[in-house]
Amino acid sequence: MEFNSAPSVVTVPEYWGHTKVKMIRFNYKWTIDDFSFWCKEECKILRSPTFFPDDNEELKWSFLNLEVLETSISIYLELLSGGTSSGVNAECTMSILNEAKGKKKTKILGVHQYIKGSDRGFKNFINKDYLLNVANGFLPKDKLTIFCEMCVKAEVIDISSQPQTQQFKLSAFKLNEDLGKLFDSEKYSDVTIVVGDRSFPVHKAILAGKLKKHRILSTIGYYEQARIDSRSDVFAAMFEHETIESKLNRVTINDIDPEVVIEMLRFIYTGEAPNLDRMADDLLAAADKYALDNLKVMCAKALCAKLSVETAAEILILADLHSIDQLKAQTIRFILTNATDVMETQGWQNMIKMHPHLIAEAFRGLVTKHNKQLDHQKDVHEMI
Repeated sequence: MEFNSAPSVVTVPEYWGHTKVKMIRFNYKWTIDDFSFWCKEECKILRSPTFFPDDNEELKWSFLNLEVLETSISIYLELLSGGTSSGVNAECTMSILNEAKGKKKTKILGVHQYIKGSDRGFKNFINKDYLLNVANGFLPKDKLTIFCEMCVKAEVIDISSQPQTQQFKLSAFKLNEDLGKLFDSEKYSDVTIVVGDRSFPVHKAILAGKLKKHRILSTIGYYEQARIDSRSDVFAAMFEHETIESKLNRVTINDIDPEVVIEMLRFIYTGEAPNLDRMADDLLAAADKYALDNLKVMCAKALCAKLSVETAAEILILADLHSIDQLKAQTIRFILTNATDVMETQGWQNMIKMHPHLIAEAFRGLVTKHNKQLDHQKDVHEMI
C-alpha cells in the first residue's frame, strides 16, 4: 500500500562520503618525415619518442608503434612504465592530421586496461595505398602526422566527514578577494612602486610576505586561519635592510613595462594573474627578477601551451635565460620532433646568431635520438 505524504525536509547528515575519480587528459602529436620512404620496407616498425602527461611524469607509459604491413598500416599504444600492479585504465582516440591540422582519419580505442609491456591498437588502421595516394591529403610534404588524445584514470579519491563534526568555512577569510580589494583601493599603503611616469601605492608586508591559509580544529568545527610566509625574497631583503628603497619607501623599476608590473603586483596580492596568457614571456622575466617561483611555474605552463613551430625557438631562449629546465627539455623535444619546420623559422635564424649554444644543445639531442633509432632498428633486424 502506498501513502502520500508531504515532502520531508532532509536534515544535515551526521556522516557523509564523496568519491572522486581523477582523470588525466592530454594530447600527443607524432610527425614522421619522408613517410613514403619508410613504407618501401614491409614489416617496418617505427616507435615514437616516449610521452607522458605534464602532471604525472612517472607515468612514462606510452609508445606509439607503427608497423608497415603488406597492404595496411598498424598502430599500437604501449604502456612502458608507471601505474599500479593491476594496470592503468585508459581511453585513446587516434587520428591522422591533414595539412590544415584537421582530423582526417579517426578511430577510437575504447577503455582498456594496460599493464607494463602490453599494447592495444589497430592492426589495419588504414589501407597503405589509400594513405600514400597524394590526392587523399594524408601526407602533406610527405609527412605523416598522428594525433593521439588520451584519457587516463589516475586515481580514486575517497573523502569522508569527521563523525559528529560540522565543517565551517568563514567568509571573513576570503583572502584573495580581500587582498585584491586592498591592492585596488591603495589604502594604508606604505611604499610606492614607480614605473616610468606611473606610481603604484602598495604595502611592504604584502610584497615581502604572503598570507597562507591553514586549518584549525575548534569546538565548533574546522575553520581557516592565516599566517604570513615569505612571498618575494627580493622585496623582503630590500625592506629588511638599510637600502635606499627602505629609507625612501620608494621602489623604482626601469626595465619592466607598467602593465607587466601591475600583473606581477596583482599576483603577489591575490595569487592570480588574469592576463597571463598574453604576457607570459614578459611576466616570466619579472617573476625571475623578483624571485616569485610560483609565478614562474605558471608562466612556464602558459608558454608550454603555446609551443608551436613558430614559437619554439623563442620559448627555448626564454627557458634557458630564466633557468626553467623542465620547459627547456620539453621545448627541445618538440624541436627534435619538428626539426625541419622549426629550422625554417625566423626565430631559429635569430637563435643561431644570438644563442648558438642552444643550437648545439638541440643538435646533441638530435644525435642522441638518431643513435637510439639506429640501435632499435639493429635490434629489430637481429630479431627478424
